Amino acid sequence: MKFLKSLFGCVLLLGVMTTFTPTASAQSITSVPISSSDGVYLVKTVMPTPDFEFTMNNLLLVHPDSVILVDNLPPGLYPFFAFEIHTLSAGEPVDILINTSWHFDHVGLNAEFNVFDGTSTIIAHSRAGDYMNELNCIEEIGICMPPLPEEAQPTEGIRGVVKLLSGGETITLKTIENSHSGADLVIYLEEANVVHTGDIYFGGMYPIIDLAGGGTVNGMLHALNQVLASIDEDTIVVPSHGVVGNRQSVVEFSDMLRNTRKLVRKLIAEGLTEMQVMFHPSFAALDAQWGSGFIPGPVFRLIVYRDLASHRGGQM
Repeated sequence: MKFLKSLFGCVLLLGVMTTFTPTASAQSITSVPISSSDGVYLVKTVMPTPDFEFTMNNLLLVHPDSVILVDNLPPGLYPFFAFEIHTLSAGEPVDILINTSWHFDHVGLNAEFNVFDGTSTIIAHSRAGDYMNELNCIEEIGICMPPLPEEAQPTEGIRGVVKLLSGGETITLKTIENSHSGADLVIYLEEANVVHTGDIYFGGMYPIIDLAGGGTVNGMLHALNQVLASIDEDTIVVPSHGVVGNRQSVVEFSDMLRNTRKLVRKLIAEGLTEMQVMFHPSFAALDAQWGSGFIPGPVFRLIVYRDLASHRGGQM
């Protein structure tokens, strides 16, 4: 149990209801042009903890007609983050904020951008506002997200496919159902050939699947198939967390999910308990490749176990 407590304890550092208070001096932030298209930037923030590095990847589009930001950061980091954003935008405020997820690490600065930047448009999945109005807890990783104020709420909820134009860039937003959660977005920059996957793909690490918030293993696999059908070998794939990759990276991540689901389903059929599956030696090879992120292998298997044991995981 001591090991389990340390696993949950390190993840608790990410929770907005813990004693973790991020400060600018504890963070690092970098930004680079991400493609040959003018005005498209990758903004990467690293928030170190004693046990791991928590990373967040944002996209920023800076064009004469608009400044568009994809996601933001956990609460408490607005001065630090906004300085970088405004440096890239030459002082222009963010006009449009797009939330790929309703979780705190994606929307924690929504209110500040609304109030201080005057960001008038916040776009999210049509169900995201419902989640953001409630207390939500992810039991498996021990975090709770309190309701957000009115200033942080989406101004436009979308369902299906929506296209925006900025400069010479076509931005395609696609809603994703019951994957990482019950209300996610994937964003395609058509001319730049960049896709921001939000949390349906984690770069080189195990993901979080928010079961209480509508997420499912099968839904994530279905969403990944949709992404793979929409990109090519030259597409730059930007996850919210982890290493920026390509189409092959998404294939490998999808294979990991499928293999984990297969092994967990087999062990459930054999009558193993949650704890036995969490620490089963058959996952050693997967852990060696995917277990270095902020979600340890046993915690990820707990999520998969509970999903499949509830029969939501189906037989896909």
